[in-house]
Amino acid sequence: MPHIILEATGDFAPKETIKPLLLSLHQLVAKVAGAEINSCKSRFIQHDSYVIGDGEKHTDFLHLTIKLLSGRTQEQLCALGEQAFALLKAQYSNIGTEIDITVLVDEMAKQHYYKD
Repeated sequence: MPHIILEATGDFAPKETIKPLLLSLHQLVAKVAGAEINSCKSRFIQHDSYVIGDGEKHTDFLHLTIKLLSGRTQEQLCALGEQAFALLKAQYSNIGTEIDITVLVDEMAKQHYYKD
């Protein structure tokens, strides 16, 4: 069930690097949060139109949202966020352009999630 949504602006993330990164995130979610790796669903969204702050400073961003069903401990959720953030920083810290990297681990109530 985990939904992994990676959003980016600019062209600092070459397309050929996205699938391996998403697969690494699947492995991380399985290891840290105890999710079934085959239930992970991920996607990459490239934004062309965006504004940051007052619009004066041009900074690209990379934002990762990991949505999980409730039931994990706070320790698991924090560890997942910290390790996902470290993974993104390691991948994109030395690319020669300024990027704001953020991660949100979002816990969803099981009774509000519907699937076939």
